[in-house]
Amino acid sequence: MFLEFIVEALNPWIRLLRSACDVFNVKLLDTDAFLGAGANGRVFKVRREDNTIVALKIITRDLGLQMVESQKMRDAAGTGVVATVMEEYKFLDDGNGAGMLISPIGEPISRESLTESTVLNIVRNLFILHCSGIQHGDPRLPNLIQVDGEILWIDLMYSMFDRELRWEKDATILSRSILGLSKEKNLSGEISSLISQYNHERNDESWRALARQLWVEFISRPSV
Repeated sequence: MFLEFIVEALNPWIRLLRSACDVFNVKLLDTDAFLGAGANGRVFKVRREDNTIVALKIITRDLGLQMVESQKMRDAAGTGVVATVMEEYKFLDDGNGAGMLISPIGEPISRESLTESTVLNIVRNLFILHCSGIQHGDPRLPNLIQVDGEILWIDLMYSMFDRELRWEKDATILSRSILGLSKEKNLSGEISSLISQYNHERNDESWRALARQLWVEFISRPSV
C-alpha cells in the first residue's frame, strides 16, 4: 500500500515530464536532472535539439501565474538581472499542467554562502528590477541563482506591473530572507527605517545603505 501511494504521488509529475519533453522537444539528462522543487512545481535539467542545456520548469496548479511569470521575465529581459525565457509557457498533459524553458542553469544561493559582495549585488539587482517597473513579488534567496559570479532572479510568478509598484514590500521580503528571520521575528528599527528610505528616495545611496546594514546585521546574528 505504501509503494502504491508513492507511485500514485509521482504519477502526475511523470506524466507532465513526459508531456513537456514531447511539447518542447527536449530530453531529460541522464544524471543530475532534478534541479529543485517549489510550492507550485518542479525544475529539471534538459537538453534541446541544438544540444544546449536549459532548465525545464513545470507546474500543476496556478497555471495562470506561470503565464504571468513568462511574460514578466520577457519584459525584464533588458535588465540583465533576470534569467532568460527560452520558450514561453505551454500547457502540458491536456491542460493538467504547464511548463517553460529557462536559461541559464545556475547554482542556488544559500545564507551560508553569503558574502558582503553577494548581499550588495542582490540588493542592487532588486533595485534594478524596481527601476524597470517590475515587482518581483517573492524576492527570497531561493529565487536567485548564481552563474559565473553573476546573480540572476528567477521565479517571477508573483510579479506585477501596476502604478502601485511596492518597493517596500519586496525589500522587506528580501531583508527577512537574508537575515533568516522567522515570521515571529521583526526586522530591526534600523533596517525598517532604511527600507522606508529605499522606498521613498529610490536612488543608489538608498539601496547601498540598506545592503550595508543588512550585511552588518547578518554577520552579527548568532549562527544556528
